Amino acid sequence: MADLFSTFMVLLSAIVGVVCLFFAFNTLHSEREKFYFYPFYFFLLTGVNGAFLTGDMFNLFVFFEVMLLSSYALIVIGGTKYQLRESFKYAAINVFASILFLAGLAYLYGITGTLNMAHLAVRVGELEQTALCKLSP
Repeated sequence: MADLFSTFMVLLSAIVGVVCLFFAFNTLHSEREKFYFYPFYFFLLTGVNGAFLTGDMFNLFVFFEVMLLSSYALIVIGGTKYQLRESFKYAAINVFASILFLAGLAYLYGITGTLNMAHLAVRVGELEQTALCKLSP
């Protein structure tokens, strides 16, 4: 679902991604490159671009999870004690946030019957109209 804003955001993330990639290429130690830094980096960019281009709330959740999984892997590359300790905290917070996100999606689907963003705009408008009709005498 590419509109003007989402296309601009994908272009902006691509520019930032290329700049960060060149920085990483010039500064990353070869020991850390052996642990698949570049594939995880591109999975991270895939998640970002997919989140910008999706038109469905569940797919948004999936792309968030793609971003999270690749960020978990990128955080622990190197395996120092500090990295592992902080990545555990990061993962625990994100698992809790993912559960809340899924619960919110289930609630949203239960109320509106859809997770498509275009249908959600219509259904929320319909729900507002019926709520206003019930309030007026």
